[in-house]
Amino acid sequence: MRAKFFDIRKKRDTIYSKKLKTGLIYSQKERGMVALFSAIVTVAIMSVVFAEYQYDNIVHLQVTQNVSSRMKAKYLAQSGVRFSLLLLNIQKKFIDPINQKFKFNYQLWSQIPISGELLSMLMNNGGSFLGSMTGSVSDSESYETDEKSEKPTLKNRINDGVEQNRLPKDSNSTNSENGDIKFERMFQYDGDFYAEISDENSKYSVNYFSNKFKTETIKLNLVSLFNQPEYKTFFEQTRENEQVISPEEVAAAFQDWVDGDDERSGFYSGAEDDRYNYLKKPYRNKNGVFSSFDELYMIYGVDDDLMSAFGDSLTIYGSNEININTCDENVLRSIIFGVVKDIPQTYLVPYSLEMNQLVNLIIEARTFSPFGNANEFYQLLNSMEGIKVDNTLKNRFKLTTKSTYFKITSYGSVDGVVQKVTAVVNTEKIDSFVFYKEE
Repeated sequence: MRAKFFDIRKKRDTIYSKKLKTGLIYSQKERGMVALFSAIVTVAIMSVVFAEYQYDNIVHLQVTQNVSSRMKAKYLAQSGVRFSLLLLNIQKKFIDPINQKFKFNYQLWSQIPISGELLSMLMNNGGSFLGSMTGSVSDSESYETDEKSEKPTLKNRINDGVEQNRLPKDSNSTNSENGDIKFERMFQYDGDFYAEISDENSKYSVNYFSNKFKTETIKLNLVSLFNQPEYKTFFEQTRENEQVISPEEVAAAFQDWVDGDDERSGFYSGAEDDRYNYLKKPYRNKNGVFSSFDELYMIYGVDDDLMSAFGDSLTIYGSNEININTCDENVLRSIIFGVVKDIPQTYLVPYSLEMNQLVNLIIEARTFSPFGNANEFYQLLNSMEGIKVDNTLKNRFKLTTKSTYFKITSYGSVDGVVQKVTAVVNTEKIDSFVFYKEE
């Protein structure tokens, strides 16, 4: 029996030894290596999963922050629009009557920076006033400054606009343990806004082509604007489709875009459908008024170069009434060239000294004593040596001394995210927008 037991054990050890040699059974050392390898793989997998999870959280956080910043920037841009409307209201109700009575030409909206910087300044002054009324400001409080500047940062000035004020401990007001009371800060916000107001009545309105009885008027206005000596070489260069486009042809293309017929108004580039059908990305002529200022770029002959030269003198709003007290130098020159029939040759030289002196004289005169009407402007021109206004040519221009259409361009910025709001308002109906766009 004992011999049989040893035979079975020997047989089992033989089988175990064979399995060990063939790899069917691992040794203790090998089992340890397998366990270590499994642990390493498990840790690696967990690290990858954790990294992926962390990355997703970072992405989601950044997306959330961007959405939040975009919303804040949007409302800051809207604040710039509202601030601008406030200034235009003040101009209309208070400043304009004073200007008219004393013959001033003060434009409040062009003299005040429309930005969070101004609001911050008003808030800081308001906080100082509040402190003087309720108690002394804590001596321990001071503005935080940038490392490179001793001046308070815009954000800190905004946050500290209404400062903490110290009251006696026995005051009836709700106090903290140190006897301080904190007033609720108003108008706290991150970022900044900036807005600009432009007088649309100081520009030529190309939508005036829709008035078929006044088409020739605005066409002559544009030709007079484009035909200035400074831009003569510009219209002699080959531009679109390797062709030279004259001022008259560009003005004709504007007319054909707006008027309701399909006849070319110009000899060559009066641009109806057949002109735009030959483009790489063809489109049809609108035969309707411009809906946005960017639409001007669809006109044959209009490109970045032309808009950089004349874009500030063009608009799609208003009835083409030019405010002689606010129009820019480009428009002033075009009016002079348009109403003076036999202008001296010295005025027709590019960057003419005589023309520059005349324009500067007009701007200086209207700054200190604005023109009461168009006749006063023409009288000033007639007083210049060698210049005589042609009474028949005066009908080419609709001059006024009052502006009603204004464009507001406002930007809001938070953490590098910028939102833009463009609004056009008629101050005769300032409670509604003529145009409004957020982007």
